[in-house]
Amino acid sequence: MPVNNTKHHFWFVYQSNSGLRYTIEQQKIFLYFGFQLAFVARLSILIPAQQQSPLTKGDYCKLSSLTSGLYYRLISERMNDQFRKATETDIPQIWEILQGAIARRKADGSKQWQDGYPNPDVIKKDIEKGAGYVLTEKDTITGYTAILINDEPAYADIEGKWLTNGDFVVFHRVAISAQHLGKGLAKKMFAFIEEFALSHEIYSVKADTNFDNPAMMNIFEKCGYVLCGEVYFRGAARKAYEKVLAKN
Repeated sequence: MPVNNTKHHFWFVYQSNSGLRYTIEQQKIFLYFGFQLAFVARLSILIPAQQQSPLTKGDYCKLSSLTSGLYYRLISERMNDQFRKATETDIPQIWEILQGAIARRKADGSKQWQDGYPNPDVIKKDIEKGAGYVLTEKDTITGYTAILINDEPAYADIEGKWLTNGDFVVFHRVAISAQHLGKGLAKKMFAFIEEFALSHEIYSVKADTNFDNPAMMNIFEKCGYVLCGEVYFRGAARKAYEKVLAKN
């Protein structure tokens, strides 16, 4: 496979005749998931011919930013996890997940989500706007969030300063099923959200959480989000975070 001398990074996923799955990315990492093999390397490194069949032009595309999302995508393919738009038929499962999250917040002594929000009507409106997304394992919904683009008026009145002032993706109502806690699914969902942003050529992701939700604040920090100040919803202050995704 001829390789041009370039500083740009690319990735492609290639299904070989033997059934092995190769993913070429920036770093040199080998990941084994059952019969799937993810081979990760710089495009500038020639891959020995005996390791894979010749690639076609359609086997690769430019990736504008290298994020953990691709790593989680590889794992998800083996685990049958998906991140997709929610439908109205999903509302009962989504509401059950949110009810569990509301109960956990109450048990923790938090004031978050203790005022009748969110509720089934909120979920229905998310789905009608095309903003509701679910994380699934096979046919089971394991998590929910709402994702919007440039659609959060409260963010214009931040007490503090955002890292950027251009287009942004914002997500709300993150909730993981009680039966699937402790599996790192919130981080996986964050990674999918970042992939969503990159697919729209947007490099800023913003979100907020209650001041008494240390678990979510910890996830934000671990995932590279920066505390930018406070925003207000329904008269209450919330911690505002932003992550700037890398461009090539």
